[in-house]
Amino acid sequence: MPQRSVPWSSVLRVRPIPSGSDKGDRIVLPSSVLPHLLDGDDHHHNNNNNNNDDDDGGSGGAGLSAPPHTPHTTAPYTFELTNEETGRATHAGVLEFSAQEGTVCLPRWMWRSLDVAEDGRIAVRAKQLPKGTWAQLQPLSEQYRHIRDYRAAFEAHLRACHTTLTVGETIAVPYGADVYEFRVRALKPADAIVVVDTDLTVELEGPAQLLSSDDRAREHAAGTGAEEAAPETTLLAVGVPVKDRADIRGRRYYRFVWRKRADMVVRLSVQAGDGDYYVSILDKTPDLLNHTWSNWAGGRERSLHIAARDPAFAENETYFIGVHAFGDKEPFVYTLLVDEHAEAEEEQASTGAASTATYAGEDAEQCARCLAMVPAQAIRLHRGFCERNNVRCEQCGRVTRAGEETDRHWHCRECDECGDIALAEKHRYLMHRLHHCTCGDAYDSAVTLARHRATDCAERLVHCRYCRNLLPRGKLATEPHSRLMGLTEHEAYCGGRTITCAQCQMAVRLHDVKVHMQLHDAAREQRPPPFARCRNDNCTRARADHGPARNVLDLCEACFGPLWSSVDDPDRQKLVMRVARRYHLQLMDGCEKHSCHNEADSRMAAYDVAWLIEALKQCDDDTSKVDTWLRQNAPTPKC
Repeated sequence: MPQRSVPWSSVLRVRPIPSGSDKGDRIVLPSSVLPHLLDGDDHHHNNNNNNNDDDDGGSGGAGLSAPPHTPHTTAPYTFELTNEETGRATHAGVLEFSAQEGTVCLPRWMWRSLDVAEDGRIAVRAKQLPKGTWAQLQPLSEQYRHIRDYRAAFEAHLRACHTTLTVGETIAVPYGADVYEFRVRALKPADAIVVVDTDLTVELEGPAQLLSSDDRAREHAAGTGAEEAAPETTLLAVGVPVKDRADIRGRRYYRFVWRKRADMVVRLSVQAGDGDYYVSILDKTPDLLNHTWSNWAGGRERSLHIAARDPAFAENETYFIGVHAFGDKEPFVYTLLVDEHAEAEEEQASTGAASTATYAGEDAEQCARCLAMVPAQAIRLHRGFCERNNVRCEQCGRVTRAGEETDRHWHCRECDECGDIALAEKHRYLMHRLHHCTCGDAYDSAVTLARHRATDCAERLVHCRYCRNLLPRGKLATEPHSRLMGLTEHEAYCGGRTITCAQCQMAVRLHDVKVHMQLHDAAREQRPPPFARCRNDNCTRARADHGPARNVLDLCEACFGPLWSSVDDPDRQKLVMRVARRYHLQLMDGCEKHSCHNEADSRMAAYDVAWLIEALKQCDDDTSKVDTWLRQNAPTPKC
């Protein structure tokens, strides 16, 4: 098919593109440009029609008549942008035709790429680019390895933001909360291609470790240099404890791969200082705002149980742990261990703790000071010791040792929390301080903030259920159909794309595929057998429904033959006697055939024989395909 050639070009003054539209390569042109592009398309379309008419006329006039003329548009429109002063050039698609006359709106990165000054001018020329087949990209930092699904990240970004790719340009691919930059090193079949409606093979080159001073200066000026170095992440081995420390108000990050479908426990033993730890699957640097599980408890021994039935649990996935030191007095020294959760060990620990609480004998008496049950013969000795060494808090009833332990006993003035005074500052910070979310909302405690982040926060990272890309959740969709399905704005847009159903060849939107396939399943379950089979379970022939062999027993000609008689039998009494005689012979002597397997449970949970025969016909006797054909076309067998 010949390519379109639209003879349009102009020199336009550059303007910044509206905010929110500068992530890709699409520009905004004046409305006067569109008629020129459409005229060029109509001219190209008419030429093709004339060529087809000439071909048909030369073959004897036997061709089909041409359809009436309709406006013809070939998408997408692509343009070559050139700064004639510096000679730099790039390519772009078009976002809309709404710019002021004599101007063109460009993304900021394109200003830097063309090295154009404020209020400068560039030459814009319509140019048809070939569809791309292959691209080689080079990441600008090692952090690109944090992208778990390259295909989902590139597809989502190119589909939403790009029409073209040009060798030498840098594209910024968002994934999760970060942006990863890649330089376009090579393209096929040309140095500038279209990435719309095409299958593009992407090859990743090694990261750019060393940049020349000129390259580094250019990247810094363009604002497209390698991302800032991410915090160091330590690899943990499951079952192996790691002793580490976090400096005052410092943070340490770890990662591990959990390969079992079993509960896990993350244990933290504190040697000095205080801190919290957070666990996440999506965020590689978990913190108060971005985490899936957390432990804010005090004490020296802490554990976080993650159940396999938890909706956020994932097998064969990388988990990230963030340990955050709290306070400014001393570093946080700890031992971290990730292991399989042992229910028996936890039950034993809880039982042991409970068993030391009191004495359960018949002669037990209760101490009025600590409320403990002790043997009657020891009550006087216990009371004397208890009055000298123990102090019972009148507010919470907790018993503490007289002296330093009692002096450190603390009660929150705003809630019922109590404990060691060392936890007071941390408690006030977490539970009685205003916490701000990145979405702009404020919450009165870290608990309500964490609940907000886990449920309805628009900035929470989620995997799109259709493109599988990791991105902020965003707002819920406004359309009723999408709202009922619980889709976000991105999922409503992403799920609105269509695919072709493999069974009926219909175009189905992605978010309707599940319902569409349920309709196919319902229709499959209601299909009748391909033919009426003989009522004899051991026979595979068709029932004799027509002709003289038709019979009330719904048998085929061969099976009904031994029961047939030429004697008139209007009441079918003789037929009943012949059938009973055959049953009697079968019960007494059998059919004496080694191939016979006529047992009472022989048909349990099996496909009807008629379906098996039809499957063999449809699969050309290829038994390896029969099972698949039956699952797709035959009703599910019933017991």
